[in-house]
Amino acid sequence: MESYQRAGIDTYDWKPFDPDRYEIKWYYYSFETDDGKLWENGMRDRKIKWPKGMVGWHEPGFNVAAKGWKVAQAPFGSTAGKLEFKGKCMEPFTKYPLHLKTLWEKEVILMRTEIQLPPMKVGYTYRLLVGGRSHAGGMKNNRQSF
Repeated sequence: MESYQRAGIDTYDWKPFDPDRYEIKWYYYSFETDDGKLWENGMRDRKIKWPKGMVGWHEPGFNVAAKGWKVAQAPFGSTAGKLEFKGKCMEPFTKYPLHLKTLWEKEVILMRTEIQLPPMKVGYTYRLLVGGRSHAGGMKNNRQSF
């Protein structure tokens, strides 16, 4: 694909396929872990306890409104507790810097939403990209957006 891009041919590039990911409303719940460890390099994957009432949060039928979840739009993130992004990530389709919409308040964030996709066409390849280039950095107190 890179050869086509260098030649100015974008026919084979990934293209947005509804809905506009910046218009999706996400239900989210952010909390601190009970182990007292803020994630850092090499420690992003560890066992934590779900807060009371959050077991099964990912299952259909989980009532987010009854559990105190908030509603907001992506991108979520923070730098030192502020709604700022100081990284070098670029929005992959427009090549513009990422601008945060919602503060990622605490160490862990649970997110869920429902979206309607248009019918998919035979012979095309699709990928689901949730919120951009999802990743986390390794700097203490510096949550990366997704």
